[in-house]
This record gives sequence, C-alpha cells and structure tokens, in this order.
Amino acid sequence: MAALLRAIDGYRGSNVTRYALQLAPLVFVRPGELRKAEWSEIDLDAGEWRIPAERMKMKGKHIVPLSMQAVAILRALQPLTGKGRYVFPGARSLERCMSENTVNGGLRRLGWSGSEMTGHGFRSMASTLLNEQGWNRETLKRRPDAGGAREAA
Repeated sequence: MAALLRAIDGYRGSNVTRYALQLAPLVFVRPGELRKAEWSEIDLDAGEWRIPAERMKMKGKHIVPLSMQAVAILRALQPLTGKGRYVFPGARSLERCMSENTVNGGLRRLGWSGSEMTGHGFRSMASTLLNEQGWNRETLKRRPDAGGAREAA
C-alpha cells in the first residue's frame, strides 16, 4: 500500500485525476460514487460528503466523513473544478463526470496492472486492512445512515 500511495503522490498526469487517485484511498467509496461526486454534496467546513440515495447501490443516503487529508485534497481541487457541478468533471466536457476509465487509466500510467490495482480496489484494500486491524466485519458493513445514525438535514 505504501508503494501505491507514493506512486500516486508522484502522478504526473492531469491534476484532476491525481486528486481522484489521492482521494480514493481516503473515502472508501465505489468508483462510480467518487467520479459522480458533486460539489453541492460536499461540506468542507463540516468535513462531510452526503451522497444522495439515488446514487447509492443500496438506494440509501450515505454520509462520508472527510478526514483532514481529504478536505485538503478537495480544497486544492476546488479552484480547478469548484465552479462546475462535478468534483471530478470529464476531460472533454465540464457537464459530464469523469470517465469510468480515468482512475484505472491513471493506475496503469503509474505502472499498476489491472491484476494489481483497480479503482474499486481501494475499497477492497480498505476493508482488508481494517479487518486485519481487528475491526468488526459488521461495523465495516454498516452504513452511516443505517439504524438510527445521523440523518441528512
């Protein structure tokens, strides 16, 4: 994991892609949720990303807590894409989100094959590492919006 994170920090392609690669291992969301993130869902002051139910696989709203590092990445990205709808807009059109192949393409440019790492691999890696550290599997599966957790305002 350390080698992957160092490689990402040295990414020399698009800044938007680099920020997506840097954010992915911090938020543990599916690649589609990451690339379709909208600025209107992000509250940098509260350190929260509220993904609406219609974009979630299980059709329930989801609150992603943002670490200080994630907030710093988003603040660095904001001058580049913050005036548009998408946090990670497409390279050809600001009206569309980043392509589903962009993160995987960035990983390939860094020398990571598809059998070594994918965009969805960040989510799997997080689960594996947290399980190895003793986190309860049911806790890891629990969504922040399930079972009496905080509701969207």
